[in-house]
Amino acid sequence: MVLGALELPNRIWMAPLTRCRAEDGHVPGPLMAEYYAQRASAGLIIAEATMAMEGHSAFWHEPGIHSQAQLEGWRLTTEAVHRAGGRIVLQIWHGGRACHPLLNGGRVPVAPSPIAISGDEVHTPEGKQPYVVPRELGDDEIPAIVEGFRLAARNAMAAGFDGVEVHGANGYLLDEFLRDGSNHRSGPYGGPIAHRARLLLEVLEAVAGEAPLMGLRLSPLNSYNAMADSDPIGLITWLARRLNDLPLAYLHLMRGDLLGRQQGDVLSPAREHYRGVLVSNMGYDASEAEAAIAAGGVDAVAFGTAFLANPDLPERFRRGAPLTPPIRPPSTAPGRRGTPTTPALRRPEGRAQVSVSQQNCRAATAMRASCTSGPRPLHRSTSRPRGLSPWRDSVWMSSTCGRVSQLAITNTLSERRCGLLRSSPSRWGLSSGSSSRLLKSAKAGSSLRTAISFWIWLNRACSTVPGCFLRSARSQSNRPRRNQRLSSRLLGSSW
Repeated sequence: MVLGALELPNRIWMAPLTRCRAEDGHVPGPLMAEYYAQRASAGLIIAEATMAMEGHSAFWHEPGIHSQAQLEGWRLTTEAVHRAGGRIVLQIWHGGRACHPLLNGGRVPVAPSPIAISGDEVHTPEGKQPYVVPRELGDDEIPAIVEGFRLAARNAMAAGFDGVEVHGANGYLLDEFLRDGSNHRSGPYGGPIAHRARLLLEVLEAVAGEAPLMGLRLSPLNSYNAMADSDPIGLITWLARRLNDLPLAYLHLMRGDLLGRQQGDVLSPAREHYRGVLVSNMGYDASEAEAAIAAGGVDAVAFGTAFLANPDLPERFRRGAPLTPPIRPPSTAPGRRGTPTTPALRRPEGRAQVSVSQQNCRAATAMRASCTSGPRPLHRSTSRPRGLSPWRDSVWMSSTCGRVSQLAITNTLSERRCGLLRSSPSRWGLSSGSSSRLLKSAKAGSSLRTAISFWIWLNRACSTVPGCFLRSARSQSNRPRRNQRLSSRLLGSSW
């Protein structure tokens, strides 16, 4: 999938998730870099809502992008994600009436109209507090808001992000202007949809001048933060048409209501009228996401809570592996508390991972090519790559040519150094007969210690080699066909 200048390996995006892990001064730190780098296999990471300008905090420890220290802090994250082979954009945001004086040095929050959020409270250093009535933003103050978003986009690009996403959803400032349940003002920024959308369009035009890749998130149905609109379908229809006039890389649309109060189909009018990349979010599993993409309803799906406890979510989808349930409710406590520690899956089935150092490339290539020279028994090779134990670090298995020939060397450098190809399950599978011959060959003339080492290795190998006689055939039933169906759309051609 191509998105602007980016080539995405799959259509499984990571949705923005507020984690409240920033350090003092809203500065992103090493913990955030670790968190995002763990999820670099996502087609695209959309980093969490980030303060576009000073004095508008709504979550206490959320990150910012308005100071040099914050810019340098975010650079730790972008460099870590890029080193891991990922792609990441930053969601820039103004909290609007969701902000609180206790989080902003006594400053009263601003909004399109003086209407407070009801039915909820905000976390502050003094505990949970009710939301306050915001101050109505004057028309003459709005250019400063637009400029704040523009500078935030510039800073995001300087911090190494691949682009930005403008947060126009979930009851924050831009969304508050869009929906008539929170915007009761008159004048150029209130009343009909064209006026209520004016601030959003001005922000998008300003951001587009700073970021080569710009996305937008909308939530016409979501009632979170006491939000509502009298005609959400009409709102998204109007916006979908109007957004075609802007250099928008994608439209990220929340398809439902987190609280279940408002119903409607906002995806269909968005797909009908918006001609760009459409990304949907909320409540998808792998099968539904695959079906939606295959039907042309959306171009990609963004997953939120599933990524919290499953950093390698695309690989789990590809293999049909079970998902670890997320923390309920997802922790947003400062620091490491609640940070997922779910281990990544082992090496994917059917992929004989070959990782060798540069000095061993020639030896590894020769060993891999040995299959073409005829059968050879398993033995303690004297020509193995230097410094590798023949049983623990490197195992060379040869029987009938084309049946078994596998090299697994656990150095840290990528197999691309040697240009070696990954093997396929059908070519390198183990059968009970070939395994028995290998075992006899391994035991012949060998010490008990060597035989035990071989058995340990063989049991481990059977967890990654389809068809091994130690594995249950039932556990493999239908998995390749199921994965093949998923890989056709959701996972992308790279799989």
